[in-house]
Amino acid sequence: MEKIVEKYKFYWKYWEQPKRKIHSLIFRDILKWDNATLIQYEANKHRNELVYFTPNAVFRLLGWTDQYDDDYYWIIIDSFNVRLYSCCGGFMWLKGKLSKHDYYYSDYLFELNYPIKHAFQQIKERNIILK
Repeated sequence: MEKIVEKYKFYWKYWEQPKRKIHSLIFRDILKWDNATLIQYEANKHRNELVYFTPNAVFRLLGWTDQYDDDYYWIIIDSFNVRLYSCCGGFMWLKGKLSKHDYYYSDYLFELNYPIKHAFQQIKERNIILK
């Protein structure tokens, strides 16, 4: 047991810890990336795609917002409503994970049941800032 702990300490001290320090130096200090920049990058990459969130449901990702003081939020469509879902939870995009036929058929069905034009009307009514 002690050998395993020693191996882990060695791994942590000489590999994992320096890797994390270099990563934070590059992304936070040199490139000036913060959480909002990373969220914006993910939102732009998967905007208007079907995504799978942790509550076991498929939603359409519209974007994100930071207009509320306490957190960043994903803006998603589910069952005719626009919802705000905390950016603390991640999502899995379905485009590329499913076959093209399955994804586009799911996208077609989602668009029939939950049209985007109604979502943008709700966003306008609720004064949500879409980024």
